[in-house]
Amino acid sequence: MVVVAVAKAKAKKGGKLWQLDQNWVPARGSNRFRESSPGRRLLWKRKMMAPEQIRFTTRVLGPVAAYRLEKRQISQTLRSNSNPLTASIISGLVSAGDHLEVFLDRIFVGRVELVSMDAVKWEALGIRDAQRGGFDTLDDLPEALRRAGYRFMPLNDYQLYRIQFAWLEEAHA
Repeated sequence: MVVVAVAKAKAKKGGKLWQLDQNWVPARGSNRFRESSPGRRLLWKRKMMAPEQIRFTTRVLGPVAAYRLEKRQISQTLRSNSNPLTASIISGLVSAGDHLEVFLDRIFVGRVELVSMDAVKWEALGIRDAQRGGFDTLDDLPEALRRAGYRFMPLNDYQLYRIQFAWLEEAHA
């Protein structure tokens, strides 16, 4: 009983599930806590969280690629390991087949299904990667990466993560 009271107090104070003792989670639809296995706890957290998001900005993409994103003509993005989406995929919270929400400048664009993610270096990228990302040529891609923060080292020194996705619905006319 004492453990339950402490867990409830922590939940009210911090309001975050991961601040609780690792063996206790709130029972669905009640204020009582129940013991749970780690796998079940992770599944419960995942169902209660909002869908993961892929966020883009016109400043980084440029006007042409942003327009293509609005028309749902982009099917790939490059991210760093510090990006929240990349971290979720690496940790296993998000996997291929999961649905994600896409935003451009904080405006909802649509829903996508995660197809794959792989680690790549700059030299491994080709014109197809640039086109899937909304750029006409491979020369446009380094400028966008620099605007995104990849400007302190040569591009080939960065570990990039290629995230591919498929749109779940058609673009609105």
